[in-house]
Amino acid sequence: MSLSAACAGVAEKVAKAVATTVVSEVKAAAILFDLFMFSPYLASMQDAGLTL
Repeated sequence: MSLSAACAGVAEKVAKAVATTVVSEVKAAAILFDLFMFSPYLASMQDAGLTL
């Protein structure tokens, strides 16, 4: 295995790890944003869910 191939493999793993982290952070931020923006809506939905 050549050095450049090894570097490419490492770079790909790092890129995937970074992408995964960014995606999970964006999802977490979106969830928090949704909870903050739509908490009254969510509360009414939960009440409706409990009554079903």
